[in-house]
Amino acid sequence: MELGTTYAKATRQNVQTIVDAYRAATNTSLSFVSKRFYGNAGFLEGFLNGEQSMSIDKLDRLICDMCEAWPPGAKFPDCKPVLMPRPEKRRRENISVETAPAA
Repeated sequence: MELGTTYAKATRQNVQTIVDAYRAATNTSLSFVSKRFYGNAGFLEGFLNGEQSMSIDKLDRLICDMCEAWPPGAKFPDCKPVLMPRPEKRRRENISVETAPAA
């Protein structure tokens, strides 16, 4: 499994955990939460199923908005740490460089 896939899966699992806890505390539907915090009633279902993606900025805004609106007295769920993998460096032998003939 590629690291990027692991990162995306772990991020989706954390969002699922947060959304499920919010829904349980507020007795709301997934589409309601999606519309309220993302602006699109169908987005979170697609995101959680791996059919949609979102930028890190939008993910940050979603989580921050949910935290600000968290119901008083409701416990915020524990989430797993997610580390973004460092991109692999290209190997030099895979890069071809043509040189001009000597004059």
